[in-house]
Amino acid sequence: MPLFQAKNIRAGYGDVVIIDDVSINVANDHLVVIVGPNGSGKSTLLKSLIGLVHRFSGTVFYGEHDLTKTAPWQATSLGIGYVPQVDNVFAKLTVHENLEMGAYSRRDKEGIQADLAKTYERFPELAARKKALAETLSGGEKQMLAIARAMMPEPKILLLDEPLAFLSPKSAGKVLNKLLQIQKDGTAILMVEQNAVKALQNASYGYVLNEGRCVMEGTGAELLANKSLREKFLGLGNI
Repeated sequence: MPLFQAKNIRAGYGDVVIIDDVSINVANDHLVVIVGPNGSGKSTLLKSLIGLVHRFSGTVFYGEHDLTKTAPWQATSLGIGYVPQVDNVFAKLTVHENLEMGAYSRRDKEGIQADLAKTYERFPELAARKKALAETLSGGEKQMLAIARAMMPEPKILLLDEPLAFLSPKSAGKVLNKLLQIQKDGTAILMVEQNAVKALQNASYGYVLNEGRCVMEGTGAELLANKSLREKFLGLGNI
């Protein structure tokens, strides 16, 4: 059984269906990406998986937990991390306070301190600015902080909404490398990303959305090798 599994998801806003009959599987330790043109419903799909957008039908399982019967705020305690695209840090808190907020559901003080130390080792950029307000960080540093905070509850899977958006190529590369290390260390990742090439080049598996439907799926290499897919749905030529 996959670590995370969504079947026949139909979701949207009010009475409007944005996502129509989409299924996704994420295996342990895998990096799975969702790509597609602007307006294809990628972010809506991700939000619907943890209940932030209304699901009309379909099921979502995390292990044996039926998330269709679980409130979004309970996802963290189950072992699911979520990083939204915007407003993903507490701007008026310091870097260190943001990380402490990430561990609010934990009661193991010694474990929290140990994980704070590990976080600063993994993100030396944050260690250097632990007393700085989050609002003073660069875009790349803010994204690293959002990811680091989401990791503080020790999730088994991390859901990210366009973590490389609006970043310079250099910053995007740094953030992606951090995510790849997190995956290598054993946390599965499900990521929506507009930069299809960069995402698929590093993906274990990928799904292509268009107009709210999954039009293709496969390994990252298989999807990148599909010329018709690149031209029709991703707006890409030769790569």
